[in-house]
Amino acid sequence: MSAQLIYDLAPLGSVIRYCDGTPRPPERHRKKLSAWESANGGGRLIRKTPARQTAQYSSPAQFTLHEGDYGSGGVIVLRVHKRFSVDCGLNFAVTSRPAPSSVRVFDRAGEGAELVYLAASRQDAEVWLQSHRYPNAVLEPVSADTVAADVVEGRAVHPHLRSVDGFYEEDCCWAAVAQAFPDLFTDFEKRCAEETIRRWYPDVWPRSLTCTPRRLREVAS
Repeated sequence: MSAQLIYDLAPLGSVIRYCDGTPRPPERHRKKLSAWESANGGGRLIRKTPARQTAQYSSPAQFTLHEGDYGSGGVIVLRVHKRFSVDCGLNFAVTSRPAPSSVRVFDRAGEGAELVYLAASRQDAEVWLQSHRYPNAVLEPVSADTVAADVVEGRAVHPHLRSVDGFYEEDCCWAAVAQAFPDLFTDFEKRCAEETIRRWYPDVWPRSLTCTPRRLREVAS
């Protein structure tokens, strides 16, 4: 999946993995391994920042992943966040999404609010807030509609390739999403998706269905 697709479709609270498609270097190659680790990792999606445009400055839309916390004795001394712009060239995959009935706790209301805790229930969220200082916190229950992303803006994943739980993993399933949302993928990714579908789903997706996005959507509807 592209970074743009994560920004557009993945709900806050999802766990995202990213990679550059290269193999992990041996442990003895420390510099190469360090560079590889910076381009291969994952975290929880906690913020989406819209694009900004002024007379002097422009910035593409971005999203932020919470990759981990460091500390001891229950005290966090370092929180690791990593930001990605929508034009980032890495490959992304959604490995899990917030469960319906869970509750997202944001640090504040409004655009660009940061997810600070994903609670199992409203009671869990309220208990957590008693020991964490977020006076302007906002609680937002997660509904089934929040995590459903099979159909967006009139475009649908082919019914025979549609995931029951809405997850499209990075091995083969992502290709169905690439065919349904071609404008969110690079030309190289679309070629890889077509080859994946031809190889793994030859009966479901014959050559005639991969001609155009329009034909694809007609069959899927």
